[in-house]
Amino acid sequence: MLSSGGGGAVAPIELVDQRQDPAFGSATKTLVAVNFGDEDASRIIAVLATGAGADHQVTGVTIDGNAATLGARTNTGRSAAIYFLALPTGASGDVVITVSTNGIYVRTAILALRGVAASVFDSDTLIDTGGFGTTFNKSVDADDAGIVLAAFCGNNKNATVTWTNLTEITDLNPNGDANQRHSTAGSVIDSASTVSVTAETSDTTGGSLAVVSFAS
Repeated sequence: MLSSGGGGAVAPIELVDQRQDPAFGSATKTLVAVNFGDEDASRIIAVLATGAGADHQVTGVTIDGNAATLGARTNTGRSAAIYFLALPTGASGDVVITVSTNGIYVRTAILALRGVAASVFDSDTLIDTGGFGTTFNKSVDADDAGIVLAAFCGNNKNATVTWTNLTEITDLNPNGDANQRHSTAGSVIDSASTVSVTAETSDTTGGSLAVVSFAS
């Protein structure tokens, strides 16, 4: 179950904000007044960030001034990273993303998760540097009623992404001249299992995939 905000019951996975890169030339990206969604004792804010440029990785994320926990990340010219923080209160706040070098385009999806633990149950990553792939696959163990999230970055902005076994959340190319495809996905898993996550692109691309699962 996925929600994009609004009235009614709040879903376990809610897309509460998404941002383009506010500072291409800087290694520090400050996302001002990010929406965190409805307050909840079990709320976790997850930041799914992808970057394109020289080889790099996301080295840290703070959420409303608090250091977020690393779920998974890749180190490549097309990076994907998932960070998270238990944040039960507060309607909005700044999110600061730090990357390991300047000149990186970053796109970010911010999710509110509910009903899962604020710790990594399982995670995995994949990097394809060849630039000729269309299928990016990794598997993670999932808990009964747990959540699995994934972030993908490809170096072909025209290569749209189709997900298998997760529900797409965002699928966008960034602003500026970056030849980057950013896509994210997530689902609540009905029963304890190994979940095979695939990002299938419509055209060949190099890319990377980060997948994280959270226990219920």
